[in-house]
Amino acid sequence: MDRCRHGVAPVVLRGSRASACGQLSTPEDSLHLPHRASAVVPLGKVRDYLLSISHPDGRSKARYFGSRGYESGSPWRLAADLRNIAAVGEVVAVRHTEWGTIYRVDGATDAPDGAPIHLATIWIIGPETTPRLVTAYPQRHT
Repeated sequence: MDRCRHGVAPVVLRGSRASACGQLSTPEDSLHLPHRASAVVPLGKVRDYLLSISHPDGRSKARYFGSRGYESGSPWRLAADLRNIAAVGEVVAVRHTEWGTIYRVDGATDAPDGAPIHLATIWIIGPETTPRLVTAYPQRHT
């Protein structure tokens, strides 16, 4: 079996085919994020990373989110939309790491500009069982 980063084997969702590191192609069964009702989206992560044009890793995301009407002065709007994706989105990939289980949850919501926004969100669940947002980015939607 192939090994991912840190020597951990990918997890395959039932009815799916896995490629490198648990990235799944066309899962047959829709799965949801475990403990999604308690998902945590830290406002600091949203404000200081996803909506910060001065953050070296987050600035391209901030430009995108800003173009869709999200503002760093009101991070709670994006945080609420990310929690909504956690609640209703589809788990498309799962990977176990030494820090916990990482889930990619894809979903859509209405952005402040009034149009749908399709996002990939990454969540980690450690020993405390609470999903915590790692990052989010635009998903290509065809």
